[in-house]
Amino acid sequence: MADVPGIASSSELSEHFARLYEHSPLHVVLYDPQDRVRYANPAHCADFGMARDVSVSWSDMMRHSYANSVGAAIRTGDFEAWLLSAKTRRGKLPFRTFEADLHNGRWMYITAMAGFLALAAISPPCGPTVAHCARRAMARCAPPRWTP
Repeated sequence: MADVPGIASSSELSEHFARLYEHSPLHVVLYDPQDRVRYANPAHCADFGMARDVSVSWSDMMRHSYANSVGAAIRTGDFEAWLLSAKTRRGKLPFRTFEADLHNGRWMYITAMAGFLALAAISPPCGPTVAHCARRAMARCAPPRWTP
């Protein structure tokens, strides 16, 4: 381990990172092998309406979001079909990134590492970036129709 000024051991370094996670505006969530939340920082708990002392499965967290219009903005007429589809993609790749909208109008850029960790950068309160808006607008555009 490289020397870090003011930190003498790896346990002190771990404690330092834990304090950073607690005060970060970014969402930090750790999952166990059964896909249950083992740690969620205050930013994540606030946006998802979660109690900090309760370990929930990812599926139940998404159900809570959908039913209570908090956290992830899930837009579907058939939640269970959406959940089944989303679960087929979870943990299949060692690393992936994607965007997700929140009910509070913000969005997240999520970095997920298979098996244990999800980190999410949150859009600023002033709204999405120009690049984000452009990507979303392009995704909504249908390809031009060719007519003979």
